[in-house]
Amino acid sequence: FYPTVQRRDSEDLIGEAFEDHLEVKERLYTLLTEESIAPQEFTTSIEELTELIEEHVEKEEQEIFARAAQALS
Repeated sequence: FYPTVQRRDSEDLIGEAFEDHLEVKERLYTLLTEESIAPQEFTTSIEELTELIEEHVEKEEQEIFARAAQALS
């Protein structure tokens, strides 16, 4: 999907999207492999992860999907 919309004028945007995906994966991995984590720390991490994902989805819906529609039409 991303390579289809990756043009010179959107390379930064697509690069950010890949970075967002990597950050989410890294944070999830850390949460899943943590042997002991305090409940408050876990809650804070989940809240931060949720915010990161919501921001990413909003960016995709508002910017990347519009460019994808243009690229695919």
